[in-house]
Amino acid sequence: MSRRLLPSLLAVALVAVMLVPLAVSARQASTPPPQGYRGSDGPQGYRGAFTDLVGEIDAFWAASFEAAGTAYASPDIVVVDRPLETACGPVEPVPNAFYCPLDRTVYLVPQFLVDQETEFGDYAPIAVLAHEWGHHVQALLGIRTATTKPMELQADCLLGVFTAHADETGLLDYGDFLEALDSAIDVGDPLGLPEDHPGAHGAPEERVKALTRGFGGGAVVGCALPLGDGAQAPNLPLPPDLPPGPEAANALVLPQPVAAYLPGALPMAHAACFRIEDGGALGFDELVGRLAPAPDAAARLTEWGWQESAFLVFACDDPPPGGAGYVDVGLHLFADGPAAQSALPYFAAARAGGTTLLTEDGPPIGDASVLLSGPVSNGTEATLYATVGPMLVRASAISPSGEPRADVAAVARQVVTVAGPMAGAAMNAAAYLPGALLLPQMGCFRVEEGLAFDLDGLAATFPDPATTADWLRSAGWRDGARLTFACDDPPVGGAGWVQVSVHRFADASGAQGAADRFAEGRASGSALRFVATPTLGDYGVALAGPVANGTEVSIYASSGPLLIRVTGVSPSGEPTADVQAVLRQVLTTAS
Repeated sequence: MSRRLLPSLLAVALVAVMLVPLAVSARQASTPPPQGYRGSDGPQGYRGAFTDLVGEIDAFWAASFEAAGTAYASPDIVVVDRPLETACGPVEPVPNAFYCPLDRTVYLVPQFLVDQETEFGDYAPIAVLAHEWGHHVQALLGIRTATTKPMELQADCLLGVFTAHADETGLLDYGDFLEALDSAIDVGDPLGLPEDHPGAHGAPEERVKALTRGFGGGAVVGCALPLGDGAQAPNLPLPPDLPPGPEAANALVLPQPVAAYLPGALPMAHAACFRIEDGGALGFDELVGRLAPAPDAAARLTEWGWQESAFLVFACDDPPPGGAGYVDVGLHLFADGPAAQSALPYFAAARAGGTTLLTEDGPPIGDASVLLSGPVSNGTEATLYATVGPMLVRASAISPSGEPRADVAAVARQVVTVAGPMAGAAMNAAAYLPGALLLPQMGCFRVEEGLAFDLDGLAATFPDPATTADWLRSAGWRDGARLTFACDDPPVGGAGWVQVSVHRFADASGAQGAADRFAEGRASGSALRFVATPTLGDYGVALAGPVANGTEVSIYASSGPLLIRVTGVSPSGEPTADVQAVLRQVLTTAS
């Protein structure tokens, strides 16, 4: 590797003694201007070779965002020399490096970089940090998937993008690119991320392919990054110190029942582990009973103009260390934003009463928030209450082996974003999957299957996988997910099986083109026929016909960069009305 970029990783080994204090973020110290790497608010204290390392990566992405006309903020960097509590959970001073999207910080143990240099060569430490910077880029653009693997492979791809830049600017020596490939092939958690599920980062050949796609294709084409070149980059979320004011909270009107905003998938690394265990609507008397023995619950709910409540319970039998194994989401609709904010401390006090849960200020989510945490019989509970307009959101999680604060924050943030005025741009496809179907037979349905797509897996569902994969790339496919619901005893003519899928593209034209192609793939080799399409979304295509277990109706509709498919099968009729109702539900949430 060229000595312009990193004269010696021995300097990195000494970085812990260069920092005062030892565990410091980019916001907390200073550095001379010639070698200054600036964090979110100001310079920090890395010197010499390490400054070159982080400064080169940060400068590259800052310039890339500026060229695309998109706001950029540098991550903070914290050297871990002792056990720390982070927004993503506890971290130990063991050789490691990882990025936490909740506080936009790279956490690292310098020895890990030294170990990487020793094993793979002097470019390997840069591969580590360039990968972590890839996760920071994802966080800035609001990219999130239902499972870890697509995120990891895209971060590998973004490592390849930076490596190409380093090569073009003369910063690479012969063999440096091979060192990056070698570090990607090392599957013993080579990039040290906290999501340590087997295979979560991708198989070695997948990681190599991802890195080379970024090296040869660039961020937008090679890595499907929604940045520049005509791509519509999502708006950055509001910064933590600028939550929506009371006026915005009072003005927000939710167009659907609160059950429509229950999450169909949880924004966690181990989302695939969860099943929906319970859920439904809560009547006035039921809610009063749940608030007991809090005083005057009925009078308070009436005063605040309570309208409706719904909940959904998720369970995971084998959560990862520190992860939630139980998640309960509750939504309550009141007359307006101020009423919801008045209800927030009352609901929190009712939950904490008679328990060991302690109350503290919540993270900057929604219009107002309160966090409860403490030990319970089966682990540690974290419960976050937040308001968005007239809705009070509760996300509770229990972890048998850690404190699930980050999990409840992620769940609450997803619900608030989908329901709030910022909905749309910054959410991944899985965020729009419904947790409940707003149908007359709603209580009959259970979630049978959930799935997040990668591009090759999606292409494999078509008659021509290779051609479809190329087409998806050219159309700017970003991510996709689906949920399948089943009802054993549907009403006559009603759907007994419903599947909802959502796919996100770079722009509206990609989503509209996909409606036709996806419908043609669905109809191929079946008895389904194209039928008149109802006026739903920006553009739509509909299919209907006999299938093995009844009559199917499928409607594909685009809404901006999203393509939504709703398929219903009825054993005793044509479920057009049910399919249209579910499609309207998802479209309304996505708009």
